[in-house]
Amino acid sequence: MTSSNLIVVGHRGALTAAPENTMASFLAARELGADAVELDVHQSRDGELVVHHNYTLDQTTTGHGPIFEHDWVDLARLDAGRWFSEAFEGERIPRLADVLAIDGLEFEVELKGYGETMVDRALATVETAGMLDRVEFTSGNVSLLAELRRRQPEATTGLFTPRYEPWMTPEVFEHCIVGLARHSTSQVVHVQARSITARIVDRLQGLDKTVHANDAKNPADVERAIHAGASRLSANDVELAVTARNRHRPAASGSIPQGADGGQV
Repeated sequence: MTSSNLIVVGHRGALTAAPENTMASFLAARELGADAVELDVHQSRDGELVVHHNYTLDQTTTGHGPIFEHDWVDLARLDAGRWFSEAFEGERIPRLADVLAIDGLEFEVELKGYGETMVDRALATVETAGMLDRVEFTSGNVSLLAELRRRQPEATTGLFTPRYEPWMTPEVFEHCIVGLARHSTSQVVHVQARSITARIVDRLQGLDKTVHANDAKNPADVERAIHAGASRLSANDVELAVTARNRHRPAASGSIPQGADGGQV
């Protein structure tokens, strides 16, 4: 089973081509053919929703310490591109509203925060932008997603499922994934691309869930997700994922079919 209509999601934008979670990265993902981008959202001290992966600033900006200890006016001055390459010096931390203004993309918005204030502000930002039908909200905080769905039943949310741990057998892993999904109100279920199987996809689709293979880091991960039949795939290397997806699409009538050097499922 393969997915011919796979949606490619750029993980933190196009993080192999540009500094992650910046406008440059999201625009690069679109240019490379991504259908959507994944981004991480925090609240600044004064309540602005800002896009950045880590809770602290030190690894990918010229700032220091937790984001929630800084006001937006200070965060906006930081360089978020120089660490990646001199070519991106001067790239800034964007706000959620800035990213949602990009045309031609869908968005996976991972909320990294707590409480009703974040839910309210995230929903208000997405609804003001008129993007509720193009946004999937995700979070490691299951109660936050439940509260978001309670406040806005039309919102789409995504459930993160566990990684395949060394103590697991394939049967135990599948049991955990499907069991969590069966009792979740989220419409999308995320399974690690390196561990996804066609059987897991089939069982999740039987629960009327959209299956998202996430965090593909290499060609084997991408091929595995495609052959398993996932509907969505987030990848670090957007060009790799788009090329693989296009290679597996059915050939147009009258054209010569392309071969597939597929990885083992």
